[in-house]
Amino acid sequence: MNMGNKLESKKLIDLMRSYTKWHVLFFAAWVWAFFLIQHKSFFTNSDGIYEQYQYYAYTGVWIRRLFKNIFIKHVFELPMWDMSIGMGADPILTFGVGFDPIYWLSALIPVRFSEYAFDAMIVFKYYLIGLSACCFLHSYGAKDKGVIAGALVYTFSATTYIGLGQTGFMNQFIMFPLLMVGVDRVWKGKGNRLYMIMLFLATLNSYYLVYMMGLMIIIYCLLRFFFERKRLVELPRIFIRFFFLSILSAGVALGPVIPSVINLSKIDRLDQRFEIGLVDIKSFVSVFFTAFSRDALFHDSFWGCSSVLFVCLVLLFMKRRERTLLKTLFILFFVSLAIPVIGSAFNGFSFPTDRYVFGLILLAAYIVAVEFEDLYKFSGKVWYISLTFSFVYLILATLLYDLNGALSGISLVITVVMIGWYNRGSHSADRSNLFYYLVLFLSMASISISAFKTLFWYVDIGDANKILYESTGVDLILDRDDLGEIRFDYIPYSYDMEPLNSSMVLNVNGYDFYHSNYNNDLDRYYDSLAVISNPIGYSYSGMRGRDYLELMNGSRYLLCYEDKATALNAPYSYDHIASGEEYGLYAASTDTSLVYFYDDLISTDAFDRLTPISREELLMERCVVDMAQYDLVPAPQHTELEFTVSETENVEFTGDDAFTVTDKGYMLLEFEPVSEAEISLYLDGINADVSYVVVPSLMCGEEYLSADFLGGIDTGNNYYHGKDTLLFNFGYCEETADGIRLAFTVPGNYSLKGINIYSRDAEQLDATIDEFYEHACMDDITYEIDGNHIRISADADKDKYLYIAVPYSEGWTAYVDGEKADIIRANTAFMVIPVSQGEHDVELVYFTPYLKQGLMCSLVSLIGLGIYLFLTGKKKEV
Repeated sequence: MNMGNKLESKKLIDLMRSYTKWHVLFFAAWVWAFFLIQHKSFFTNSDGIYEQYQYYAYTGVWIRRLFKNIFIKHVFELPMWDMSIGMGADPILTFGVGFDPIYWLSALIPVRFSEYAFDAMIVFKYYLIGLSACCFLHSYGAKDKGVIAGALVYTFSATTYIGLGQTGFMNQFIMFPLLMVGVDRVWKGKGNRLYMIMLFLATLNSYYLVYMMGLMIIIYCLLRFFFERKRLVELPRIFIRFFFLSILSAGVALGPVIPSVINLSKIDRLDQRFEIGLVDIKSFVSVFFTAFSRDALFHDSFWGCSSVLFVCLVLLFMKRRERTLLKTLFILFFVSLAIPVIGSAFNGFSFPTDRYVFGLILLAAYIVAVEFEDLYKFSGKVWYISLTFSFVYLILATLLYDLNGALSGISLVITVVMIGWYNRGSHSADRSNLFYYLVLFLSMASISISAFKTLFWYVDIGDANKILYESTGVDLILDRDDLGEIRFDYIPYSYDMEPLNSSMVLNVNGYDFYHSNYNNDLDRYYDSLAVISNPIGYSYSGMRGRDYLELMNGSRYLLCYEDKATALNAPYSYDHIASGEEYGLYAASTDTSLVYFYDDLISTDAFDRLTPISREELLMERCVVDMAQYDLVPAPQHTELEFTVSETENVEFTGDDAFTVTDKGYMLLEFEPVSEAEISLYLDGINADVSYVVVPSLMCGEEYLSADFLGGIDTGNNYYHGKDTLLFNFGYCEETADGIRLAFTVPGNYSLKGINIYSRDAEQLDATIDEFYEHACMDDITYEIDGNHIRISADADKDKYLYIAVPYSEGWTAYVDGEKADIIRANTAFMVIPVSQGEHDVELVYFTPYLKQGLMCSLVSLIGLGIYLFLTGKKKEV
């Protein structure tokens, strides 16, 4: 390192030290104080706890498991399959476990302390965001005071506060500024190393966000090329340099990422098409009038920046012939928020999203940084015009957007008044920057008040583990010694009360799952059987007490909510064995297993022709595969109940398949009294023009016997997932029922193709269950699930089909008596292996699909990168 570089590094370190003091002050006042007063942790009750916190805690579980393989089992094997993730999943493919090095520390922290460590990690990452911004602003030529001001604007914006709900997004705010520093160094020919490293890390962290970063870099480089008036013949050289560095650097990271990319590309959710308007003036006006508080943009993104930005923009645009690239970038970026098709392009041409707004807030921070030391020039005529504008803005923002608009307007007025008043009668550059920092400090108040005025959706300090692992009744089963080879299921009062992703941290085999990179076959399985679960499609809550489904999927224990009289009844095949505060523990009255036999197959076409209730009966008797020729469906083992709509309130039928709910309304479906039976309600094709809530209740006269819930999503919503076919099962009811009260709590226009009510009495239930156990022959099978291996000993009394109720994946390889055997996808999402009569040793081995190809791609990219750097280095020497 030469003397110039040493001085530059020392200057940057001194800047970071100065920034640190201001960061502590701003964080204490505008973030920590709000959370401390309301006694909250830095993550939310939704995605914060169920996704981000759980992934953090699970990373520690995964790393400890890896060390166990190496140092105790003496096998160097990455844990690639985990039965405790949903119904079983690949942690590398699903959520890139281990890709965030800061999460590695969770391996050293006991679960009871992990919440506090997670909070500390969030605080640390917020500090890193500021340091990253300092590097960017310093590298792009901002002066020292401006660097600190710009970094504070970047860090303490509503845009970066998204990290308090989605901590996974915090990494982009750290990496993108450093990546842009790398872009600048490559552009100026100062070196490629930083760009390569940051692109590698960013790709490993999120290929989705790297796609957005890539688009922004391309736009920036093209504009910079033309604004710097370079010769056109230089464009191919610049393009080739960035192309090879980008492709090869990202390619090195693709090894562990490719499996996730391929899985994501196969999910049905990506096939949905949305109507995208050309211009969204309403949203753009909302962004404008809440610009200095907080505005929710499309899909998990926010805008809100210090009102000092306004003054800096005024100063910037006063300089007519200076910084034209910066002006152009800001105009294009800000206007893009009004054009949904741009948001769609940044989201892979799916539904529009403004998640790329992290680029805009970095640009805003840079504008503040380069104009900060010229704030003394904001005076005179410019000040008077700005002052008039700010008061008009305050009035309109308050009238149009209530509190957030008023906060934005007040912040702008205070900033304009304070800076202009301070600058009165003086145009000296020697004016104290400390006063401008004070203005900057005060301008953050509107953002924090808007973002943190109420934190009811955040987790109370110390409550995370209680919510996830202690208040759910799971303590009733943790001391069971057979949890490794079977499943348990929650039946909470409402499906959305389940502590998602908690089973994987507790290392027990549940069903709970929540991640956008889900198993598409499992999603189809849930849909085909109309299981009540989260309507967004990538969140699952088990079989909801559906007797046959629980048995077929190896649920030995059920945790049933019992704290309300109207909670769902336990299934017919399960007996109560223990009680907790809110949950009761039920165990299957007969054996359950994840591995059993089928005697016969039936075609997928025959399965698809049936209704969900008939499909589950069919699965109890035959295994469904695509290759089967047999199409004869057994006789139904249920009774369809005739009913009449005897009463409605605030429900008006507008057509054969349509009705309108004018207020909270309901319809009462009456049928002949039924007792000692399992009763189900089937709603075919229900939807509405609003997000809605359906509450079906099993009734006996005016008495409520049991109730269930579903929050549905309308077809125009980005989260719509086609879950319009629902089979509500009220469990086995010994009391007499004579009706179902179907309530709708949200007014709107509804569509509903059909309603059916079914019952199964004890005789029908016994007949189907006996049929299942007759072919399952569970006593003839033993098995062990050991990480990436499933070992089975099976004794077939004739040629049979060995069914494994573990999700199918191309990563599984089967060996029967040492010989490789075919695995057939069965029952939509699981596995079956044909076996001949006799005793067999079967082993299934899992290896992440496409990981080998991905690692080969990484190796080739690494070699290619080395060759490129060698050749370009030789060229420079020449």
